[in-house]
Amino acid sequence: LVGSEMCIRDRYRLKESNLLLAAFIKLGFSSEELVILFDSELEAVRKRKQRLKNKLGLDNKVNLDVFLAYYPRKMSC
Repeated sequence: LVGSEMCIRDRYRLKESNLLLAAFIKLGFSSEELVILFDSELEAVRKRKQRLKNKLGLDNKVNLDVFLAYYPRKMSC
């Protein structure tokens, strides 16, 4: 698929772990909830989110949570 029909997984070449993180963020999970869900430290969740932002090509001014909340495409195909 091309253009607006392309899903986020294919458009940004995301792996399953990144898709899972993106899906939980899109569902409104807070960083604190992600810490519990992934059984990790807050700093580890922050780094995972930063890496995801980098893979999506977002700069520091863009809020990942807001971007994913309004992302119009499907999360996976």
